[in-house]
Amino acid sequence: MKPLPRPPGAGPRSGDSYLPPEVPRPGLPLWLPIALVALLLAIGFFVVLPALRGG
Repeated sequence: MKPLPRPPGAGPRSGDSYLPPEVPRPGLPLWLPIALVALLLAIGFFVVLPALRGG
């Protein structure tokens, strides 16, 4: 009998090959950096605009 052909991606690292290597923490929520950027933008607008208007 011939051995069964190995399925594609059945290497020793087949379990973690679906995760891109540039993602350091996959558990990080997506809204966290968006909220931080929005908060910084809001603080910047509320600090810079009155300073520009007041001279």
